[in-house]
Amino acid sequence: MQIAQIDTNFTRESVGDKELAFYDAKNPPFALYGIAYDYERKRYCRMPNEVAKTVSERAIWLVTYTTGGRIKFKTNSKSLALKVSYPNLAEMSTMSLAGSSGCAVYLDKDGKSYFYNSIYPTYENKTSYNGVIYFEDEKDKEITIYTPLYNAVTELYIGLDIGAKLEKGREYTNKKKILYYGSSIT
Repeated sequence: MQIAQIDTNFTRESVGDKELAFYDAKNPPFALYGIAYDYERKRYCRMPNEVAKTVSERAIWLVTYTTGGRIKFKTNSKSLALKVSYPNLAEMSTMSLAGSSGCAVYLDKDGKSYFYNSIYPTYENKTSYNGVIYFEDEKDKEITIYTPLYNAVTELYIGLDIGAKLEKGREYTNKKKILYYGSSIT
């Protein structure tokens, strides 16, 4: 028996046949937090390359992992699809592909975020993947997408129902920026 027959959270559907409008996540009205798009290196990153060079050689490589990156927006779409591209699949013996290369989708309500679902690759998806999840209704939803922990992302497109509302999400109330650099224990 397949796990998807027991738990529908493991059901994954190809985006190919579903007609959706796709938007580039690096453009408004999407708001990026914890990451920015590096047009020179053609990928998302956690800090500018010039800053990473002043930290260490390893930092230059590690800043391309989108750990801590978030994309916020508001929509009334019943469907949410992602198309994600990366240089290579981050296969790790200590973490699932959902953690290393997947995106987590959270719904924001009353100032708090609640996990809703994940979209992630399979072992066959060596340089890109796509997936779609569904919501129960067409009510307005504040959405936060958390980007992969241990993978670089070169492209990220968000698919919504054609004609669905797409607006800027609520901004974080604390505008102070804090940078931590260290081991995973930090």
